[in-house]
This record gives sequence, C-alpha cells and structure tokens, in this order.
Amino acid sequence: MINVIIWLPRALAIILTVLVFLMVADGAGQAEAWYLPLVASVPGLVLLITTLIAWRWAITGGVIFFALGLSYLYQAYMQGGLNEPAVVLIMVIVPLLIGILFVMQEMAKKRL
Repeated sequence: MINVIIWLPRALAIILTVLVFLMVADGAGQAEAWYLPLVASVPGLVLLITTLIAWRWAITGGVIFFALGLSYLYQAYMQGGLNEPAVVLIMVIVPLLIGILFVMQEMAKKRL
C-alpha cells in the first residue's frame, strides 16, 4: 500500500506535465512569432519544476501543487472558463489531488 501512496502522485504529476507540454506543442505550429511557444510553455515548465521539487521534498511540492490548483481555479474563474469541465478537471482537480497525495505520502512515511 505504501508503494501506491509513493508512486501515484509522482505518476500523476508526470502525466499532467507531459499533457500540458503536448497541448503547447499542438499550438506551437500556429504561432506567429518565434517566442510564443516559449511563452506558452511556461505552465509546463512550472509543473516540471514543481514535480522535481515534490520528488525530493514531498510536503513542499504538495503545497506548491495545491497552490497551483487553486491559482488555476482562480484564473479560470476570472476568465469565465469554469464552464469547460475538462479544463477544470485537468488543470484544477488533478493538481489539487496531486498536492494532497504528496502530503499524504510524507505523513505515511513518518508513521512507519
């Protein structure tokens, strides 16, 4: 059971990061300026750095993932994007879940 708690948030974080980078790559061919794909890849880079932080320091990474989920929720609310359930699921619920799982992982390690 402890292996599931350890590897599930890491796997979800990697899948989410790859998914965000794939979304950026899909729109990269349509960019008018050379730097727009670099600007669009910033959320993926933030997720990648957060995943690397969480891999080493689970509580810190969990808090950052939770904060990212809340910030995406706020951004979607302010831009009126809450009517898109797929975006809310991927960019809000998944980071919140990953953050909770990383914190649970550290708590499970301390109990053992």
